Amino acid sequence: MSMGMTFHLATNTPLLLPSWAPSNVGEYAASCIFLIALAALTRILIAIRPILDTSSWRREYKYHRQLQHDPAEKEHEGHEGHAHVEGDAEAAQKGNHLPPPEKRRSGWAAITLAVRDHWENAALSSRVSRAGFDMLIAGLGYLVMLAVMTMNVGYFLSVLGGVFLGTFLLAVPMGADAHNSSQEDCG
Repeated sequence: MSMGMTFHLATNTPLLLPSWAPSNVGEYAASCIFLIALAALTRILIAIRPILDTSSWRREYKYHRQLQHDPAEKEHEGHEGHAHVEGDAEAAQKGNHLPPPEKRRSGWAAITLAVRDHWENAALSSRVSRAGFDMLIAGLGYLVMLAVMTMNVGYFLSVLGGVFLGTFLLAVPMGADAHNSSQEDCG
């Protein structure tokens, strides 16, 4: 069977598996409803990822980093009482000391150090859960893509409807927050 390169309206187009070929309009409608739910779920997971990143994964990274920080080094920094760079008193209070200008790195060296620091300070559970979540999103996204590649108009519109539904469901609270904050700024 060759893949068609034009949109078509057939109601017996196989979906994801050769055995999943609707034999009547009811099965075709059920397949379209499945695609709406699959696309909506994919869109919701994509929208939730930044929330998980800031609320869970980044918190685990900071906690793990604090556990690995050498207490003796922190005590030594506390006795210095000033930042390494003049005029950075706020950073000194927060414990964010900048290295002297001659020891700062730029270019690839800075990127390499940042990646190494992130890798060494990220908890294994955080990395595994983040990787698993991204793998789930990618897998669902590929299933949605394969459905669209059938070039079936009903499947295509179902995926678009699912993307709309997933975005619509998550946009209400975000829009309400933005609306409330803009009213506070004006009033």
